[in-house]
Amino acid sequence: MKVITDRTRNPFGFSPPCEEFIPGSGDPNADFHLIGDRPSEPTATALLEDERFEPLRAVLEAVGLLNGGAPGGLYTSYLYPCYQNGEPTPATREAAEALFDAELRAITAHVLLPVGEAAIEYALRNYSSIAPGEQSAAIHGTEITNGSWIIVPIRDPTVWEPGDAETLEATLQSLRSFDYRRESDLGRHVTGPGSYRVR
Repeated sequence: MKVITDRTRNPFGFSPPCEEFIPGSGDPNADFHLIGDRPSEPTATALLEDERFEPLRAVLEAVGLLNGGAPGGLYTSYLYPCYQNGEPTPATREAAEALFDAELRAITAHVLLPVGEAAIEYALRNYSSIAPGEQSAAIHGTEITNGSWIIVPIRDPTVWEPGDAETLEATLQSLRSFDYRRESDLGRHVTGPGSYRVR
């Protein structure tokens, strides 16, 4: 199923519980969904314009998920897209995460790329059968496949150590070299020719 929209910024018109926010953006038919926790600066207009993600941009460019700085087969969004000083309240975070979940399921990417401890914990808790914990350093750049999505956790790029970029790049290159969609053809259950592919 494909999303029928030509909008690449906030394609579903979501309105988070705040005035200043950075909406999801990129290819609404993307196979890869990059997930950050929340904006660190009010001036960025998309997640990858955040200075914290500069080392990550180089990896995404190297594997073909960024083409001249523009997402190619990649969608980006924050769990909590509102810019504010201090931690969000549990109520506003819960409201924003409900919108994020709706957006994630509408995009229907096959590979989730959560960045940083909070996003990794959220992705593992909600979209895999692995119990989250303080382990992003240990699982950085690894492929987790025990759920409806493939999840590749990414350490916060501001604390990357030597080899972190190469580990992530190798995993993403490997993923892109085979059919990561993990779909089954149930066409035999419907009338007429053609396929009916589901996860």
